Amino acid sequence: MDILVWLSHFARSIGRNERGSTVTLIAAAAVPLVAFVGLSVDTARGYLLKQRIGFALDGAVLAAAATALDSDVNTVGKKFFDANFPSGFMGIGTVTPTFTLSADKTTVTGDVTADMPTALMAVVGVDDVGIGANAAALRQTRGLELIIALDNTGSMGGYIDDLEDATGELLDVLYGTRETVDNLWVGLIPFDTRVNLKNYTSLVSFTPSNANRVCANPRAGHQTDDATPATSAFNSQYTQWSKGCEATAALALTAERSTLDTTLSNMDDDGYTRVDVAAAWAFRMLSPDWAGLWGNPDLPKPYNEPLMDKAVIIMTDGDNKPQDGTSTATTNTRLASTCTNMKTDGIIVYTIQFRTTSSSLETLLTNCATDPTHYYHAGTDDLDEVFTEIGNKLSNLRLLN
Repeated sequence: MDILVWLSHFARSIGRNERGSTVTLIAAAAVPLVAFVGLSVDTARGYLLKQRIGFALDGAVLAAAATALDSDVNTVGKKFFDANFPSGFMGIGTVTPTFTLSADKTTVTGDVTADMPTALMAVVGVDDVGIGANAAALRQTRGLELIIALDNTGSMGGYIDDLEDATGELLDVLYGTRETVDNLWVGLIPFDTRVNLKNYTSLVSFTPSNANRVCANPRAGHQTDDATPATSAFNSQYTQWSKGCEATAALALTAERSTLDTTLSNMDDDGYTRVDVAAAWAFRMLSPDWAGLWGNPDLPKPYNEPLMDKAVIIMTDGDNKPQDGTSTATTNTRLASTCTNMKTDGIIVYTIQFRTTSSSLETLLTNCATDPTHYYHAGTDDLDEVFTEIGNKLSNLRLLN
């Protein structure tokens, strides 16, 4: 029986009692008693509701922050909120949270309010209780050293601008609107048949015959490892410039976004493809054995540094096409070996196959990647989406208090 009905029957029954003073006292106490019971019941319901609505909002802001480059964070946030807080829960109708993306695209905040109908407190005129929650998710990068190797060969003709834009969007994810981010360093390796070391001529033991084209040939016995020049010198240069060493000079780990943008804007297409050479130089740019050799005495940092990740992104639109007498099979084997060595040292490897549907290249890049989920195929219309997704994966979301 409903407690209010029971109290009504109880009051009528005691109204027939001869002890009128007692009847009056009990009747007078009925309403406060109901209010007290109602307060206890509705407080418990309110606490449960606040927990549930807070849980739903936390998950929603995290989901919305995962697509922080998408201006419509409300659509994403509401989808996840509704999945965890369905309409009608505890008698509440549709609840509409709001989500806001910060100007620098680093933080998503969420706010929500709901009116909970009371179960018993209506007897004292309290028909509903307001429940609110707020949460924020910060897109915060862990410490990260990232090398991005980008195919600048002749087959990229007409697509270099797309590649520049897509890489820029990845950097937007990592940097937001900031010039530097704590514990974030990124390097770029535009490549063709070789990698241009114009900015780091001290690493080679030959005198470059062209000041703008400083390309070392692979070292016998050290084509796939991170041996330093002190261990094995780079004493042979590549001079078949019509077939390679045309790419923009490589840029080792740097903190400044503007420096990266300058290198990207200078990229051009020419030459043939040697993904194995690019991967080997990416490995060396992250190897702590090379600390100080790239100009910064503190970089690269040691492996297994707490809260620090090392990652490589290798993007190409074609199979290896050696022009120095090396067979394609040999270059493919070298690439596989370099990728294995990087992964053994804990480096995260992402690979991107652009445009081409070559099954042999797909197999090569899939095996090179950390696992098959780190391999991507990008068409002409979704290169930016792939780079953005990788940027999101490299970001670490942390829930704010």
